[in-house]
Amino acid sequence: MNQQIVREENGFTFLETLLVLLITLILISISSVTLLPLSASRKAEQFVEQFRQDIAFMQQAAISNNSRYSLRMYTTDHKYVITKSGEVGIVLSRSYDPAISIDIHTMPNPLIYGQDGNINKAGSMYVQHQEVTYRVVFQLGRGRMYYHEE
Repeated sequence: MNQQIVREENGFTFLETLLVLLITLILISISSVTLLPLSASRKAEQFVEQFRQDIAFMQQAAISNNSRYSLRMYTTDHKYVITKSGEVGIVLSRSYDPAISIDIHTMPNPLIYGQDGNINKAGSMYVQHQEVTYRVVFQLGRGRMYYHEE
């Protein structure tokens, strides 16, 4: 009597599993290398956008509280601080990544917003992270500011 041995295969062999893991590892390493420069440029843009929001907050606070607010940059400590004139406390203190370089250029330090929401002096500053540079411009008049990539 010949008995036929029935062999059931329920899983993958070690070699098949190893091949799938190798392909997955290659795909992950390729995608991480291509996304690395995007992360660097995004870091500078994220800082400038947060800075713009903080300036808008400072301007609105100056108008609604009928008081002067000032922003002082501490580039060596990698932070900036917003204070209300005539008060001792800090309204907002924000630190930023030490890899971000800030050149105050012609921006007044401190930058002061009056009760009408206008700044005391126009100017500009540069924000750089690796190869990405943004110019932040403060205009007289409406107290507006804008930024663009250089």
